[in-house]
Amino acid sequence: MNKLRHTHQCHMGTTTSFSMGKRASKIILFILLSLPLVFLFLSFIIHHFRHGSKTPEDLFGTMMPLEKSPALDKLTTLGSNIVPMLEEKLKSESVNERYKAAWTLGALGTNATGAVPGLIKAMQDENSSVRYYSIASLAEIDSPTEELYPALVKALKDPNKSVSAQAAYLLNKIGLLQNNIHPNPLYSNELEYALTFIQSPSPEVRLMGVTRIARLSTQKEAAVATLRSLLTDSNLSVRENARFALRNFTNISTPTAK
Repeated sequence: MNKLRHTHQCHMGTTTSFSMGKRASKIILFILLSLPLVFLFLSFIIHHFRHGSKTPEDLFGTMMPLEKSPALDKLTTLGSNIVPMLEEKLKSESVNERYKAAWTLGALGTNATGAVPGLIKAMQDENSSVRYYSIASLAEIDSPTEELYPALVKALKDPNKSVSAQAAYLLNKIGLLQNNIHPNPLYSNELEYALTFIQSPSPEVRLMGVTRIARLSTQKEAAVATLRSLLTDSNLSVRENARFALRNFTNISTPTAK
C-alpha cells in the first residue's frame, strides 16, 4: 500500500513539473514574440524624445549638411511653414548654415516656391557651395521667374565649373519644359544665346554650346566662325565636337583635333 502511495505521489510530481515546464515555455515564447514590439515602442519613444518636441530651428541645427536624416524628414513635413526660417538662414554669417539652408529648400520642392527670390540672390554668394546648391534647389522647386534667367546666364561664367554646369542644366531644363529651343528672353537669337554656353569655364557646358550651334539653321557664317575658334579649345571633346559640327556647315576639310 505504501508502495502504491509513493508511486502515485511520484506520478503527481512529474505531472506538476511537466505543467510548470509547459507554462514556463509559454511565458518564454510570449516574451520572445513581444521583443520586436518592445524595441519598436522604445525606438518610437527615443525618436519622439529627440525630435518630437524640438522647434524647426532645433531640427535644422541637428542636421548634418547634405545628409538624409530624421530631422530633415521632420522639417519637410512642415512644408512652406519653414520657408521663412530657411530664408533667414540663407543670410547667415555661417557658410555651413547658408548652404545647408539652400539644400533644405530644395528638399521641400514646390513647397519652397516663396524662397525663389532668396535663392536667386544666394547665387551671388561668395561661397561656391552656396551658389551651387542654390541653383540645384531652384531646379527642384521648378518655378522659373523673369529674374531667374539673367542670374542663370551670369552663372554660366562662374569660375567654379560645377556651378556653371548646374546653371546650364537648369537653363536646359526650363527650355525642355517650355518645349522651346530658345527659351531665354534676354537674347534675340539662338546663336547669341549659345555663345553664353561657349564662354563657360566648364567643358561640359561648352559642349552644350557646340550642340546648340550645330542645330542652327540660320546665321551659318557666324556659327562657322565660332566653331572654328573652338578647334583650339583646351578640352579634346570640345575640339572634336566642334570639328564634327563644322562638317555639317561646310564641305571644306577641317584640321584633326589633337
